[in-house]
Amino acid sequence: RPTDQGQVIYAAALQLFRANWREGQQLRLLGVGVSGLRQHAGYQLDLFDRSDQRRTRLNRTLDAIRERYGQAAITRASLLKRPSQEE
Repeated sequence: RPTDQGQVIYAAALQLFRANWREGQQLRLLGVGVSGLRQHAGYQLDLFDRSDQRRTRLNRTLDAIRERYGQAAITRASLLKRPSQEE
């Protein structure tokens, strides 16, 4: 299903990683790529699930904040370093 949602791309990558990684196997680098990008491509709406619409509005708002104030202006808390991780 086509998407412009970072969360959806992340979930798909995580699912692939978990299906293919074996415990004890060392991993140095993991990359994710996207292709077939289009400007404002349409997609089939779901009559009963409004969560996609809410996520789209949220992502557009986040993009606008980052465009105006820079990439570091807003981020997910899960990406912040914990005090024990700081050097």
